Amino acid sequence: MPYEKMTDEQLMHELALGCKMAMQEIVNRYKKGVYTHVYRCVRNEAEAEDITQEVMIYIYQNASSYSSQKSKFKTFMFRIVSYKLYDYFQRIKKTPNQISEKENNITDTKKNAHQKVELKEMAKIFDDGLKELAVKDRQVLSLRMAGIELSDIPSLLDSTYTAVKCSSSRAIKELREKFTKAGYFYEK
Repeated sequence: MPYEKMTDEQLMHELALGCKMAMQEIVNRYKKGVYTHVYRCVRNEAEAEDITQEVMIYIYQNASSYSSQKSKFKTFMFRIVSYKLYDYFQRIKKTPNQISEKENNITDTKKNAHQKVELKEMAKIFDDGLKELAVKDRQVLSLRMAGIELSDIPSLLDSTYTAVKCSSSRAIKELREKFTKAGYFYEK
């Protein structure tokens, strides 16, 4: 069976048997999503690339420890991402709220000047709003934006479904308030 058609669980089984092509397919499927999630947390391209690579190496080296009976592959992978992010913030003693403004960069050459300005303003509101969220709320929102189902997040963050749902709602409400205050949404 071609690797592209295999499930994540089948790929992990093949990887545990030593098949490097299975790892290549996992990288093809998930590298961008992992990078995007990590970048939203660390706001630094080089660090996001390094952490993403660490995650992929960990998956490669520990494929035999994965059990599809214990969790879905995405849950397994994003738990590793969470641990690597925790290690990163412990290592640099930097909380996500202390990330500098200069690390925020937006480029879009295909939009006209007005759209560029508006997109930059909206991105700044979004990024500033993210920085002001509680760490747990930001983690939940970032995982949701990475395509992780709300029901899978509690196991990633060692939390309850109710707490995750509250964090998600609170984060969305706070960001909506920021956009409303800036004139992008209208209150009902």
